This record gives sequence, structure tokens and C-alpha cells, in this order.
Amino acid sequence: MKQPAWRFAALALAGGVVLALLAWHSRTELLRVLRAVSPYWFAASVVAGVCLNVVYGLLFDAILCKYTGHSHRRRHVAAFMMSQPGKYLPGKLWQAAMQSIALAGQSSVTSVGVANIELSLVAVLHATGLGVACLLASRPPLALLAAVAALAIGWAFVRLPSAKLLLRILPRLRKWLRTPHDEATSVPVRSLWLFGLTAASLAVNFAASWFLLIAAHTTLSPLQLAHLLASLWLGIAASLLALPVPAGLGIREAAVAGFGALLAPDVPAALLISIALLARCWQLLVDVASVLVGSMLWRGARLQRGK
Repeated sequence: MKQPAWRFAALALAGGVVLALLAWHSRTELLRVLRAVSPYWFAASVVAGVCLNVVYGLLFDAILCKYTGHSHRRRHVAAFMMSQPGKYLPGKLWQAAMQSIALAGQSSVTSVGVANIELSLVAVLHATGLGVACLLASRPPLALLAAVAALAIGWAFVRLPSAKLLLRILPRLRKWLRTPHDEATSVPVRSLWLFGLTAASLAVNFAASWFLLIAAHTTLSPLQLAHLLASLWLGIAASLLALPVPAGLGIREAAVAGFGALLAPDVPAALLISIALLARCWQLLVDVASVLVGSMLWRGARLQRGK
């Protein structure tokens, strides 16, 4: 059922109000965190975030290749990175729409839409796996098992025709979404390449978040930092599942505060919210930088195509 545009706009406005209220509630701690931020570590976390988008762009290309049989790696990565502002628009459809426009004639709208759904679910799996791993930081074998499970499930999800399985489980989705190539068979993608990409996305995700925490100059113990990271990643997973809300605005921050109260009661709530707001600023900078990098890749792809 089509949702009126005003509902999405209202959700975006509500998310902005929640964000403003959280910022006001933790304003003293937020100002302290912002003043103490190390520009070098923060810059390193932004670079790692851009690298993460590059890896996700490569996964986007692999998923499209799985369904279409064609790989235009540089153009697919460039289109994915340039479309990052689309997730801030109401409806969560504009990112896929921007990619479809950029890739007109190369990939169908359905293929692009399904690739975004699969990629979002992989991101949810990875964020949840990292969150659980950090929650089990005091038990290293279990933490490692959680990370390996997230890696294995994410790899299998990208490797297999997951969209067809999703429609089999939720047949109501078939009313508005067909699997790409209902009329054709899926094309296998190299398993080792996909495993490397999923492992890289998990590792770079962890590195970017860790750099961000180092930049914040917190005085927490290692176990408290692990629980803070768990709250942050589980909040990210919750925001990715909040499909109608643009970029999970307000959802992520509120979820971080909620998970923090349950999982890290010894960490001050104001600090949790401040880190979540710092992560939001980080995300904005990463997306802006990703657009710039994507534009350069796109220009390079066009020049190469013209030769």
C-alpha cells in the first residue's frame, strides 16, 4: 500500500525532534565530548567509513552480478557511493532511485531495489553480530563465535538468491516487488571474492567504530567501551530496520540510549547519547566524502568507457 508523502515527512520531522531533545538533554556532556575529540583519530574514522562504503559498493556490484550476470564494478561502486544522500530523503526509496537513474540501461530498477534490500539486511546482520560480540567481550571464545556467525550468515546471504527466499517467506512482498529475473536463473558469484568482501566489511566496520571511540577520548574501562560499542551497533541495526524513517533519524540515537540502559548501566546516559550524536556527525561526513569519491570514480569510469 502506497504511503502518503506527508507521513514520511512527519516521521523525518519526528526523528529530528527526538534528535534535538536528546542533544539538549546531554548538552553539557556533548560539548565536553566535542571539545575533546581528536581530529586525527576522527579523520581516521571518517576515512575508514568511506572505505566501508567502498566495500559495500563492491558487495552491491556482486549482488547485481548475481541476478543480472553483468558486472560494471567501477560504475556500480560509484553509483552506490553517489547515492548516499538518498537515504536522508523520506521513504527510503530515493537511494535506489538515484542508483537506477545513474545505471539506466545497465541494471533494471528491480535488480537495484533488491540489491539494496539484500545489502541492508547484510548490514543489519553485521551490526547485530558485532554488537553481540562486544556484549560477550568478557568471554572471548563466545565473542569470536558471534563475529564468525555474522560473517558466515552475511556471506551466505549474499552468495545465495536471498531475494527469492525472502519472497517465499513473505509472499505479500510479491505485490510490489519481483525478484530480478523471475524469468531467468541467478548467476553464481565467486565464493572467495564474496567471503573476502564480507570479511572486509566486518573488519572495516569495527575499525571505523573503534577509531571513533578513540577520538572521543573517553575514560571508560575496556569492558565499558565494549558495552558502549555493543549499544551503538545494536542501535545502528535498529535504525536500519526502521525503513520509513530517513537514515533512521532519531531512531538510532534513542535505541543507543535504550540499549545502553540495559547493557551498559554503568556508563552515564549522557555519554551514551553524546557518542551516538558524534556517530551521527561522523555518518554525515562519511556520506559527503563518499559522494566526492564516488563522483571521481564515476568520472574515471566514463573516461575509460570513452576510450
